[in-house]
Amino acid sequence: MKIAFIVPGGVDRSGRFKVIPHYLWLFEEFSRVHDVHVISLYQYPAPCKYKLLGANIYDLGNIAEEWGNDNEPAFALRNTYAKALEILQTNGPWDVIHGFRGTQPGWLAAAIGRYLHTPSVVSFLGQELNSGSSDHCRRLVTQSSSHSSCLTVASGFMAEIAKSQGFNTRLIPFGVHDSCFQANKTQDQPPWQLLSVADINHVKDHFTMLHALKRVVERISQVHLDIIGVDTLDGMILRLIEELRLTKHVTVHGSLPNDLVRPFFQRAHLYLVTSRHEGGPISMLEAAACCVPTVGTKVGYVADWSNERSSAAEIGDADALAAGILKLLDNSALRMELGKTALKWARKYDIKWTTGALLNLYGSLLGRDRMD
Repeated sequence: MKIAFIVPGGVDRSGRFKVIPHYLWLFEEFSRVHDVHVISLYQYPAPCKYKLLGANIYDLGNIAEEWGNDNEPAFALRNTYAKALEILQTNGPWDVIHGFRGTQPGWLAAAIGRYLHTPSVVSFLGQELNSGSSDHCRRLVTQSSSHSSCLTVASGFMAEIAKSQGFNTRLIPFGVHDSCFQANKTQDQPPWQLLSVADINHVKDHFTMLHALKRVVERISQVHLDIIGVDTLDGMILRLIEELRLTKHVTVHGSLPNDLVRPFFQRAHLYLVTSRHEGGPISMLEAAACCVPTVGTKVGYVADWSNERSSAAEIGDADALAAGILKLLDNSALRMELGKTALKWARKYDIKWTTGALLNLYGSLLGRDRMD
């Protein structure tokens, strides 16, 4: 098959920095057999083309557009649309065009697919269905969904939100790469290692995470939390760590390449998710791949796996999160059982499974029973 993907970014030519790992895993897996081309919208300041893991990458160079709440997507994205269409017309024809995110990438995939009479798929990733989205964002999502051939989501939680907003979706989780499955190196004793891999922003809600940690430390002193991700809040979390007197219990590492993050998963006892909304998250699957259970808020996979593969609390409830953490640290049998069941799920729905599921979806859109 000849497949065009459209992504917001996350495909830096280094393959290590400024990347979204599950994009790379997917493109690498598809490229083993199929002809894969990727249009990236915002990776570099100037347009460029390069190869990455077998895929052909075309970065548009962050094209300037006229954005405004009253602008229709066709007007606000006209420059980006024109350049993306030029690339796709020059290198086509295509079997399918797939956009990741229901805003700009999804709108482009659906609009160009409609123009070229090519099936299009739009994958909702989470934030585009947030109730706090702008009117312009909501119009992008509405038009993406109405013009695309199919919509996908990665979790049952996300599917329910989409359904409540009138969108019919196909559930296809984004699995993890074989390299993520590593032996857990922790011992069933303190010091207890907690881990969070998520950019520091209001959506990920590290504020609730730290308040929960404060309650845990009041009960168990030998606890340490590693936070890995870009700080977008100008040091607010660092100041809160000092204010809560958690300096000895928290290390903020900033952004790290995915291969350097792997050892943190291997030595963690628990993974933490405190997001206020979430489509997945993939990092929770990376933890599961190392047999690490998650304590988190009822979003994404945390909601889907509640009680069976994760411990879930209401959004923003630091007391419940702390109780969940303490329960699993006190009960090693339960913690290990949750980790094993999460690992089993991650192995079943890995990146190869995702690739196969998407190929079957593409085949159904083309009127074929099955694709390999």
